[in-house]
Amino acid sequence: LDLPVLSSPRGTTATPLSPLSLPALLTGGNVTGATGVTVTNGVVRLTGGGTVIPTDSGTAIVSGNLSTASAGSAAQIQVLGDQVGLLSANLDASGGTGGGTILIGGDYQGQGTTPTAQSTFVSNDSVIRADALSSGNGGKVIVWADGTTRFHGSISAQGGGLGGNGGFVETSGKQMLDIAGGRVSARAAAGRSGVWLLDPTDIEIVTGGAGLPVAGIFDPPTTGIASQIDPTAIVTVLDAGTDVIITTNSGTGGNGDITLTDSINQTGGGGASLTLTGRQFLRPGLATINLSSTGGLIFNLNQVNPELAPPGSSIQAAIDAIGTINGLSTINIGAGTYTLTTPLNINKSLTLNGVPGVGLSTLSGNNATRVMNIAGATTNVTLSNLTIQNGLAFSGGGIFNDGSNLTILNSTFAGNRAIGGNGANGSATGAGGGGGGGAGLGGALFSTGGTIAILNSTFASNQAIGGNGGAGFANNGGFSG
Repeated sequence: LDLPVLSSPRGTTATPLSPLSLPALLTGGNVTGATGVTVTNGVVRLTGGGTVIPTDSGTAIVSGNLSTASAGSAAQIQVLGDQVGLLSANLDASGGTGGGTILIGGDYQGQGTTPTAQSTFVSNDSVIRADALSSGNGGKVIVWADGTTRFHGSISAQGGGLGGNGGFVETSGKQMLDIAGGRVSARAAAGRSGVWLLDPTDIEIVTGGAGLPVAGIFDPPTTGIASQIDPTAIVTVLDAGTDVIITTNSGTGGNGDITLTDSINQTGGGGASLTLTGRQFLRPGLATINLSSTGGLIFNLNQVNPELAPPGSSIQAAIDAIGTINGLSTINIGAGTYTLTTPLNINKSLTLNGVPGVGLSTLSGNNATRVMNIAGATTNVTLSNLTIQNGLAFSGGGIFNDGSNLTILNSTFAGNRAIGGNGANGSATGAGGGGGGGAGLGGALFSTGGTIAILNSTFASNQAIGGNGGAGFANNGGFSG
């Protein structure tokens, strides 16, 4: 290292210098056990724990205490660079009348003029706080990377005990997100719950979380394309009274899909909600989402990297994933024509919303299948802003409602057909002709019970026609149908 020093003019006394050691410069000067650095084969490590310190330009490492906490509103802390790491760090932007702002690797979703990191790492013993200590709202904490974010630490952005809402926390990696062991709280004792946002490219909800680094704190996980989150991490945050929002994006390495591999079972009550926003929702097994909190469950489908012809299976997967929900269950589908190969089967209470406008969110039977089956005497279903078209069945080409309480709002039924049943064939061994064809009932909608309320909806070009008579089989008596 070469540090040029200006010489003092003659006749003056030079001010003595107290330079920090290299470990102190690298870590902020307060790392327990980090008494120096070692360099072996070009690799720099803290001597206390052996942690590899990247030597690339643009690397920012923080450890020890960094605080702007105050009795009033706290100020802002920013840790920025191409590669950003918090190692045994304690960052505090709490304030007596409101939490401050802490930006690690970038701002909200990497937007704005704040420089963004390519890789960001937060160790499991790092703590980040932006709490309202007395009153006011919790602060804002962002942990972001354009590439890989590995968040294993603790973040708190709680509202004040005397009044105030929970804050906003985002832990996102545009291409890869690893939050194994991460803890977040944005609760509010006397206000609305705060929010935890996760924003990776693809995400899989699976027991065990993400992969492990190969070497160095900025190496990405090795489990593949999809980021992963353990269901228990979601449950812990919901139990603490913080809303959880998982929103994918369509960056490099994925399509913006969400896969539910293992169940989410939340039993701690409270009022927090869970929102899943992406392109397709995938459910390869029998996993379900069960929430005892009253905030509800929300799916937003085909709203990231949207498809013009999204599969209806994504909607069915979301329906099937709804387990025991203490609040409301809502599925919002983006614009597109969802072509069905089998009917959507709804046997639980929920609301299915499309985009307002005729033909924007279309469910199509493709003239080959009924669009929707709804069943259950205690099932309450609301359909809103949907176009239900080209369904085909013996009865109820568009919808067959078997005893549920159904509300239809601002929707259009077009081109659905009930073709009726064909008559039974005549006996091959005894006298008797074929039966007559059954009448088609309810081209657009057929109900066997329950209640139906239809408001501000349109029915056009739907048909109910009879089926064909059955064919008779010749017998000794020569009967034919």
